Amino acid sequence: MKLQDVLERVESSKTFEYWKKDNEGSYLSSFFKIVEAEDKNWWQLDFYNPKKDKMTSFVAEKEIKLVGKDSKIFKREHDKVEELILEKVYVDAKKAVQICLDLLKDKYDNAKVTKKIVILQNVQSIIWNISLLTPTLKLLNVRIDADSGAVLEDSYKNMLEFRSQSE
Repeated sequence: MKLQDVLERVESSKTFEYWKKDNEGSYLSSFFKIVEAEDKNWWQLDFYNPKKDKMTSFVAEKEIKLVGKDSKIFKREHDKVEELILEKVYVDAKKAVQICLDLLKDKYDNAKVTKKIVILQNVQSIIWNISLLTPTLKLLNVRIDADSGAVLEDSYKNMLEFRSQSE
């Protein structure tokens, strides 16, 4: 299902319409999905309310569910949460994930992937931020330009390195 179709389903739901009445000025800020062995057809959509500086999330599955209302955002005080404009996205999720899988194969060790974390967001530009987790606890993180499909940044690290850096 296309992201625009998912957005329209969410925005036309009674759940969203009821929430929107008290949250005028809120806008779409990201799409999020975790894909494991079996790809369930769902997306989490995050809407930012600049007046409250809070995020509200909806999950689009068979039904639309409000899963997080007025959540605190983990960002620096001066950072702005940008609006996500889907008309500027030319590379779909499937293509973005394939770019990551090809990168894993060509540049790294071509490990099996057990989990894919897929985020579409506007961070100075609209990007796919995708993480692929392997059974050996290595994580490939790739940022892809959602307009051109160009790989902007990639890193491949053992998850245990993240733990030692945070201690």
